[in-house]
Amino acid sequence: MKYQALSLSNSKLILVLSVVILLTGATPVFPLAPISVNKSTPSEILESNGIIFSRLNRNLPFPPTIDSQAINDIAQAYIRYMDSLIEKAIRERRSQVTFRILFHNDADGVGSAKIFQAFLNAYPVPAGITLIAVYEPRLASNYGPWIMDDIDAVVALDLYWSQMISGINMAVDHHVLAKSEEIYAESNQCLVNLKQMGIKAKSRYFPCVILTAILSDYILKVKKGPDKGLESLNLPIPVGLWVDVGVKGDFLFPMDEHDYVFRVGDPLMTSKVRYLCEIGSDVLVRVMNARTVQELDTLYEKYEGCRQKIGQIASSVQSQSDEHVIGVFVPQQEYLFTWKGDQVNLLSEMIHASCAVEISNGRPLADKRSVIIISYGTYQGFAVIRVNIRYNGDENRYDLIRMRECLTRAHPDKYIGSGNSIAMEFRFRLNGRVLQGESLTMLAQEIMSDFRKAIAEAKELNGILIFRAEEVFLASG
Repeated sequence: MKYQALSLSNSKLILVLSVVILLTGATPVFPLAPISVNKSTPSEILESNGIIFSRLNRNLPFPPTIDSQAINDIAQAYIRYMDSLIEKAIRERRSQVTFRILFHNDADGVGSAKIFQAFLNAYPVPAGITLIAVYEPRLASNYGPWIMDDIDAVVALDLYWSQMISGINMAVDHHVLAKSEEIYAESNQCLVNLKQMGIKAKSRYFPCVILTAILSDYILKVKKGPDKGLESLNLPIPVGLWVDVGVKGDFLFPMDEHDYVFRVGDPLMTSKVRYLCEIGSDVLVRVMNARTVQELDTLYEKYEGCRQKIGQIASSVQSQSDEHVIGVFVPQQEYLFTWKGDQVNLLSEMIHASCAVEISNGRPLADKRSVIIISYGTYQGFAVIRVNIRYNGDENRYDLIRMRECLTRAHPDKYIGSGNSIAMEFRFRLNGRVLQGESLTMLAQEIMSDFRKAIAEAKELNGILIFRAEEVFLASG
């Protein structure tokens, strides 16, 4: 059955975290607990998720829908798979089941990883069995390879798993799949996104933390009982804060108040932790290892001063603008440097701040224009130009997927890019060249020109397609 409208009353960024967190289960059960000890209906279990529904904006003009039966089916698949790993460990006389948790190195990814950590910690296991998790942040466009020795399962959170190399066993993501990728999703019921979970809403309205919290809470209540969900865990850092961090991180700039599907419970603390999640891998490790809200607050006090640097760069965002684009070129030394003993990477925050500048000038974020940040740095040991682009406006005008098609058609093999309709990252390899000064500026201008032309072409093409669609509609009417 479908639960309508949710209207309830209630120097390298790719690293393995140096800490291995031991996750012990709840009261030991042997043999394994039955697949369900909860006799409630799927709708009742879903509706009992107070963490999610207490944050729901009930004044939405077009509220989302969730298919509770689809979530139930996925939860059962997760339970069968996780229990099979535990049973295998018992047969092999092992005391541990080890998960490698890959997560996007942004606020939504960190929040999802922390929720999954809480879920694993609460999952019931037999006496003598321990669940172990190794956490590994990943760039959105880089997934592997990784070493599989002694790993029982690989979990991907807030990553485009449909574009990943083989070896992902479980995944939760909110990005929309292309038609060609859907068959990949059908091959494993533990690989889920909005569509698989039966959620009808735009991906930016449902960040990965929401999906992770829905699924984790549901599984725990099925496996342990109706009062054993995420809310019952009573952790020093509440699960709700990680939900808020992901919501804020993935939806910084709503077009208007109605665009908020989920609201945050503690806006000030949420803003602090979201910022910490996105200023580099050294800080991200500290966030993952923080044990209390006070530790997170102390971390923010340490790195708050970096924001002045971010503002200085963002203020120049209008330096390269026209009717299609606002953009800025940022050399690596401006966003990657050492701050109080840790390396910080302010590129992501510069993108956010640049978008905020556009808003402060009275123009809704990329309503008509795309925000482009070009940066010069290194990637896997090679000198590269990176192009980050955001467009949060009317998708009837154009979207970034169509822009990428126009760009690659005009410049085959020149740019390597990945992302979705509203956010993408491209890389331009310099093939050993080291650029500086005027030559670097000229190359940045060349790249900006390429993107301007691709965006203009995408808008023109989209206009033709919309016009023809209207023609067909009028003719059929």
